[in-house]
Amino acid sequence: MEDFDGKIYEFLAKVENPKKNKRNPFFNSNYADLEATKAVVKNAASPLGLQVFVRLSPNEEHPELTKFSCIITDQKNERCLSSYYVKLPEDPQKAGSAETFHRRYILQAGCDIIGEDDDDGNASASNLATPDQLAEAKNLLSQSALSQEEQSNRLKAFEGSSKESMDKNLLKMRKAVQAAQSARKVEVLTEDIPF
Repeated sequence: MEDFDGKIYEFLAKVENPKKNKRNPFFNSNYADLEATKAVVKNAASPLGLQVFVRLSPNEEHPELTKFSCIITDQKNERCLSSYYVKLPEDPQKAGSAETFHRRYILQAGCDIIGEDDDDGNASASNLATPDQLAEAKNLLSQSALSQEEQSNRLKAFEGSSKESMDKNLLKMRKAVQAAQSARKVEVLTEDIPF
């Protein structure tokens, strides 16, 4: 077992980052596909008598989840370098794409290699609510019956929302404001009617 641990350390020291051979047009970034990732892993592992692969296994408590594990072996010993659970899409085409994506990610995570441009969190940040959405939310909240403090708290909560979530919230808020305005118009119209 001591020899196996030594081989793992040597492998992790030797394995290099794969060349980024593909382009992601959605995030305007480059990445190494699964084939390029497997090639650098194999080149570092084989001379040491090691094999590295990705194992998929079910979760018995949550059958909708699939466990992706990065496994290293010398055919006598085996160790999991990294693992996580994922819910794969039901559509076979989408499930196949997601499986390839997660195989690549778990292999890169387990071998401590980088296979894509580091966007410093910009991909996540680009999905946050926009200043225009937040300004509209502030305007709609000001038309509500909420206190200043409640309005401020809601606006702070919206700042971490995704664009999509914010669109849904804005739609609900617009409808609520329209309903309140309609109710006020009816109230004003009926004030002058003698009973």
